[in-house]
This record gives sequence, structure tokens and C-alpha cells, in this order.
Amino acid sequence: MFMCGNNTNLQFGFPTQVKLSAKPIHMNQIPTRIVVEQIACGQNHTVFLSCSGTAYTAGSNIRG
Repeated sequence: MFMCGNNTNLQFGFPTQVKLSAKPIHMNQIPTRIVVEQIACGQNHTVFLSCSGTAYTAGSNIRG
């Protein structure tokens, strides 16, 4: 999976030294046992939906 943008609220889903990236970077820390089917991104959060139907969220939860 590749991600880019702002990671100041851990929107990438895990801690990383990268806080801002204009170019896509390879995120090789996502567990291989989770197969991601869909991704939805907001300003300060990301939602990952797995093939099994489990939703994983990352980032800011300041507004619920």
C-alpha cells in the first residue's frame, strides 16, 4: 500500500517518522494477514475496510 499527504494525526495508521509526504511512500508495516478492500480518507483520519468486513480507523478522533 502507498500513502501520501499529512500524517501529523497518524492518518497513515501507524507511527512513522514521516509527517508530510507529497510523493506516495510504501507502507510496508501493515500486517499481511489483513486484506484491505476499501479506504476512505478525511482531513484528519483514514478508515480501512477489510475483506472480512472489519473497519479499522486511524488518525484524529477529536470530533467523534
